[in-house]
Amino acid sequence: MAEVLEDLALAVEELLAGQAVRWPDPPDIHAELLAVLLLASPETTQRVVVTLQVLLEQADGLGEFLDRLDAVAIRFGMDSDGETCAALLDIGDRLREWREQ
Repeated sequence: MAEVLEDLALAVEELLAGQAVRWPDPPDIHAELLAVLLLASPETTQRVVVTLQVLLEQADGLGEFLDRLDAVAIRFGMDSDGETCAALLDIGDRLREWREQ
């Protein structure tokens, strides 16, 4: 726990000094997904996780998964759930960037 606090203190010092905080290199998809979920409300996080689980069970590949993810995200948006829509679209964008690297 002390190590986590030390890392956090270093990150804060870097931010205050105007230095960029390093993102994992190569990109870490787990960290990317976690970042999206940490910014979402608990209810949205639950909806996103369940949606991802269902889509992963149904998709035959990453391309199909991403297509379905976009369709479901848009559906959430049409149902006036902008937060879930935005989180799912963000995850899709991050997965596409990760795939291209």
